[in-house]
Amino acid sequence: MKAITLGVQWVTRQTDEELSAAAQDALSKIEAVLPPELRHRLIDNDFHIGFPSLSAPAIELKVLRQAMQQQMKLRIVYRDARDADSDRVIWPIAVAFFDSRRIIAGWCELRQDFRMFRADRIVQAVLLADRYPGKRRDLVKQWRVQVQEARDAMAEEAI
Repeated sequence: MKAITLGVQWVTRQTDEELSAAAQDALSKIEAVLPPELRHRLIDNDFHIGFPSLSAPAIELKVLRQAMQQQMKLRIVYRDARDADSDRVIWPIAVAFFDSRRIIAGWCELRQDFRMFRADRIVQAVLLADRYPGKRRDLVKQWRVQVQEARDAMAEEAI
């Protein structure tokens, strides 16, 4: 039960209102079917998930989730580490959460390759009506293969 409570706590503090409400709803449903003598175990949690120190991103997680679910393209203005902006159209396929960072994986039309974008470096984002071709899950598989090949190559260089 601690894992469930911890997971709900993480979702409510790290994601958007819609996912937070869904997590809370799931926890309420679990609580409703537990015997009274076990209900206290859902709230008696000795773990704590802190609140993120994320600045307000230019793209809301809800919009990003919509783009991925409906396979819609995003036009972004992306600021790189040298403070240079570039206008890009991306096909978002996944979101990763690392400490206080959100990383968006997607196909970049400008680079004609998979790229990862830090959400905090997206200056502007617009959901386009255009859908990207193929299936998102197939793109995710291709991206994962590419990531694994890069890891393998780095491991070989280290030897």
